[in-house]
This record gives sequence, structure tokens and C-alpha cells, in this order.
Amino acid sequence: MILRANVRIGEMKFERYRTKELPHESEKGEREEGNEDGDITRREFVTRQVLGGAATIAASAGVVAYANRAQGESAPRATARPEVKKHHESPPRNPDWWKSVAYATPKDLVGKPLNPLEVAYVRPIDPLPAKDEAHPDIPVCPPTFGPIDFGGNLKHLFARKRERLTLDTKNMPKDYDEQIAAYERLQASYQDTWERNEIRRMNMKQFEHFIAREISKTLQALEASYPAIVKEYIAPFVNKDDRLDEAGKRRVLDLFPNYLSYLAKNITAPILLSYITTEIMPSTEKGAALLEFITKNAGVEYLEKLPSLGDKLLSYGPFQLTKFVVDKGQAHTDENGKVTYTGQGSVTELLRVVDKSDMLPESLADFDSIEQHIRAGQLFAFTNALQLIRDIAKSGEYERIAPIGESAYSGRDSSNTVFIEQLSAAHHRPVVARKAMSSWIDANKELPEGGREKTLADHFPANEAGQQVRLYAERARENSAMVNARLRA
Repeated sequence: MILRANVRIGEMKFERYRTKELPHESEKGEREEGNEDGDITRREFVTRQVLGGAATIAASAGVVAYANRAQGESAPRATARPEVKKHHESPPRNPDWWKSVAYATPKDLVGKPLNPLEVAYVRPIDPLPAKDEAHPDIPVCPPTFGPIDFGGNLKHLFARKRERLTLDTKNMPKDYDEQIAAYERLQASYQDTWERNEIRRMNMKQFEHFIAREISKTLQALEASYPAIVKEYIAPFVNKDDRLDEAGKRRVLDLFPNYLSYLAKNITAPILLSYITTEIMPSTEKGAALLEFITKNAGVEYLEKLPSLGDKLLSYGPFQLTKFVVDKGQAHTDENGKVTYTGQGSVTELLRVVDKSDMLPESLADFDSIEQHIRAGQLFAFTNALQLIRDIAKSGEYERIAPIGESAYSGRDSSNTVFIEQLSAAHHRPVVARKAMSSWIDANKELPEGGREKTLADHFPANEAGQQVRLYAERARENSAMVNARLRA
């Protein structure tokens, strides 16, 4: 950071700003076991956000400009409301009601080949047509799907998860019994909802509205908590900055509650929809359309319970979260009665800090609604963004923080996918994702906003881990385009 020789940092003047609540349409920072890149600890998560520059300790001008620009905007809303069936009493079970139902296939899916996971999601009772005589083993989407037993399909997916857990009998997961009990509970819950035909069906626009409503509730619950987040995660670093006198430290810390609020409000419903599609859909060409087909016909409850088939962790739902995100960890009490935790999930840790533990269960095994998954996904995205800012602040080049806010705001334009790419990449390898974002900042920080790269594609490390994560980012970019196209249609 370049400073004027005759100016002490602690004596600089700071611009106070207050961002209005941005209009909303009202979150594997995880890792496989043994993958140190993905581990989220308190030390990694702590974020020191000091806005810096020669005239102010903060390249906050960009953030302020975006906040001011956003004030008074009207975010697009879905005009249709989700179809939510309400009953004073649940209807009786009818295990066969679905056998007479046919489903119109979205036009952009007709004739498209389906890979094995996509087939498992939407397999009808009757065999799917083959691509052609030369490819009899490649199923494609028919113009109309015959009866689909989504309850049976979910049962099959859980059976595949059990096979994954027992693939190596010498290295069974320690929580095998807990996982099986959780999956059996989830299967029974959906089967009951399915047989009673009480599922909540939503098209893409309705699902966007539904997610936006949950985002708004979470933001409202957190609004008074940003000072506590600053105190726990940021103040310890600011208070150690010997370039600041006490008054300067207070001025810097006063900026952060609004900055965190601004960042959180740019994790929008379209961002989370793109995030979800990237997590559960293997094809970017078909992902958004297939997601909508599922939410319209199997209901959001089906999405809520989809298991992750690629690991041995307790992992399921739209964001495929694991214990590294939501878990109570182990409590330890010292001689003074102070309780600390080890092994807790990053979101669980955040909610304890702000005294909001009641917002989510302390274990993923205890989730019982799609609303809880949306809240956890939203908060996980927020914690990953904070972690990125912490790394930038540790470097001492505080002016590098402003581009984070700028990329978040620019993410409202579906052609600029830096923010969603970073969030999706951080879901799997947060350290690698932060390196990519740091490289992007280095390459773009001197450029005007309109001249900056709109993707992270060229900034991932060249090693194997970097290129694997780059693929997630590319999928997020492509899914963002497909999701936003359906929302605009």
C-alpha cells in the first residue's frame, strides 16, 4: 500500500457510509477427509477487512459507488407464486396415484442424451428411448415422460449411496450408522410426502421467488449481528495493525458492519440457483432445464433429499453440504469455564458467534426442510467470501478488498460470473479458489470496472488441483447463463 510520507494512518479521515438494504426478490469449503486445502478452521475463516488507500484506509470508493447505485433499484420478482398445498389434515396415502401421470418434457431437453446420474434422477417406469440404432445404450429424453415413481428413484439413489459407503469394507466411514439412519429417515419422509401427493411443485421462477424469500429472512436475522462478526473475526487483526492509532482502528472497524451487510446482500437467488445447478447436475447444457423439471414434478422435497454419490461423507440436498459446513463439533471447557469447540462446521461456528444457533440444527443429519438447506447454502457462500477477504487483508494491501465488493455487485449481470465462479470453486477447494481470485485482482485492479475480465477462467493454478477447480468454475459460469435465460423467458 502506498502512503504519503507525512501522513500517519491513524490520523486519516474516513468516509462513513450506510448502504440501504439492497432489494432482494423479497451457500465443498469443505474437503474430502485428508484434503487440507478444503479444511475450514477458525483461523482460516477470520476476516480482517481494512479498507486502505493514500487518502483513506480503504479502497471503499468502489464499494460505496455500488451501494449507492443499488439504492432504490427494483430487483425482478417472479410473478407466479409457488403452488403450496395446505391441508388441515394430510390426505390419505395413495401409493399408486402417480401411475396415471405423464410429464411434458421441456423443449430444450427433447432428444437430448441422458447420463447415468440424470437417468437416476428422472427414470420413468417405461424404458427410455435410445439415441439411435447405433447407440442403443444411450437413453434420450422423450417428448413426454410416462409415469415416474420419484419415491422409488430416491430410494434407488440412497441405495447407491450405501454402496459407495461400503465399497471399501476396510475403510468404512466412522459415522456409517449415523449416515444410514439419516438416509433412511429422509427416504421415509419423502416417500410419505410422495404417496400423499403433498409435494411442493415450483417452476424456475417460482423457485427463485421461494429462495429469495428465504434469503431475505436470513438477512433480516443477521442484520443486527454484523458488529458481532466484526468483533470476533476482524477486530483481532485490525487491533494488531501498528500503522493505526486507536482512533484510526475504531474508524476502520466502524466501516465493516455495513460492508459485510452489502456483501451478503449480493448473494442473490439467481446466484444460489446457479450454485445448486452446479452442485447436483452433471451437464451444463441440460442442468437448468432438468432442475426445473424436478422441482415442477418431484417437488422441492426431492431436491432437499438428493444424496451426494461422490464421497463417503454425510452429504445431501441442493448444495451437497457436509459436516465441514454444519456440525456442532466437540466442546471443551477450560479451567475458567470458557467453552471452545473443535471440528465444528464453518456455518455452525458463525451462528454461535452471533448467538443465532437456533437458525439451523447443529447437525446436517437433523435438517428437515429445504428452507434450512437454502439458509445453510447462503451462509456458507457468505463465509467463503469472508475468508477470501481475510487473505487479502493479511497481505496488507487493503485496497485489494474493494474489487470483491465490485465483483459481487457486478454478479447481478449474468454476463459477469466472477462472483459465482469464486463461490462455486470455494465450495470444493477454498484455498485454490482464493488463489485464483487473488490472481484476478492482480490482473484487474487498475482497470475500470467495465474493462475487467468477467470470468476467473485464466487465473487458476496450472497444477492438477487448480485445473480440477477451474472446471467447477466453468460449470458455474455456464450454469449461470442457462439459469438466467430460463428466468428471463
